[in-house]
Amino acid sequence: MACLSTCTADRPTALHITVDAGSSGTRICEWSIQLPQSSNETCMARDNGHRCQKLDLALAQATPQTIQDLVAQLIQLQSQSIPEENVAVQILATGGFRQLDPQTRTRQIHQIQTRLQQAHPGWRIQVISGQTESRLAWQAVQRATGIAGHDLVMLESGGASVQLAWPSRQGQLELASFPVGMNRVLELLRSQAGVSACYAMDANRNTWDYGQCRALIERQLLSGLQKDPAFAAWQQWQSARGQSAPPVQAIGAAWQAVGQYIQSKQITLNDLASHGRSICAAGPEALMQKGIEARYARRACLLLSYTSALMSSFQIVAARISDQTWAAGAAVDPEYFPDCKTR
Repeated sequence: MACLSTCTADRPTALHITVDAGSSGTRICEWSIQLPQSSNETCMARDNGHRCQKLDLALAQATPQTIQDLVAQLIQLQSQSIPEENVAVQILATGGFRQLDPQTRTRQIHQIQTRLQQAHPGWRIQVISGQTESRLAWQAVQRATGIAGHDLVMLESGGASVQLAWPSRQGQLELASFPVGMNRVLELLRSQAGVSACYAMDANRNTWDYGQCRALIERQLLSGLQKDPAFAAWQQWQSARGQSAPPVQAIGAAWQAVGQYIQSKQITLNDLASHGRSICAAGPEALMQKGIEARYARRACLLLSYTSALMSSFQIVAARISDQTWAAGAAVDPEYFPDCKTR
């Protein structure tokens, strides 16, 4: 989402802070934004004008102390930035909140909102739908790449859900969200005693079984996906496009980690299978000896098996890993930051 030719030095600026309240952690990003001055301009993020930090706290299960920790971080960011009237904050909750039962979700949102209002009257938290998350992610990738809308397919993988966006045959944007994120699948494997093939709970397990792990995960994915009409719509579109289907842009922390393992932004199912077999056979100890942190080494086989099974389930044979996030789309969206509305 770079600042292109429409960005000029004389346009007013603002700092937009997005808080991605995900299922496995909270990511706070600061975006330096150039605001629109006329009806033909939109908000644009400045080149290299953002930075992010991740907090190891999931607000969906947050305690009063972790909520206070988040508020303290936001207060500190605001105090260090440009004048307060040019700073706006949006806390947007995703799959971790969507999967809560309604009563628990309402109670948790109220607890967080109460503390936010005490800190700043303009701060609030809201749960966005999976379709909204999908749209924001697609828009962020489209702005960053310049790929024509009819040629852009976006796949986002989170801890609780997976988002997919693709152009329909009627020229509209199809948006879907599926509750089959990697952490969700891991929970299902644990409940069915299938986790030992994929995931080390400690560093004492020597190896994993890639073939078994991938098969177990794909079975879980398909059992959830095949019940969803949106998945059938995706399959129909894919069948109609055939070989002319555009390449998929994959975003999310899971894909970033995959890119680091295979040392490439371009991935294929064959790549994932080859690296998956190697990593699963090596086991966590060998990965830790290469300098990989224990908490990541223990999830390595799960990661490669999951992403491979995900691509296979959606019949995606190749993808490009994008550095974008759905929060980049939210940072310039007038629905969340009113100063982005055209004059």
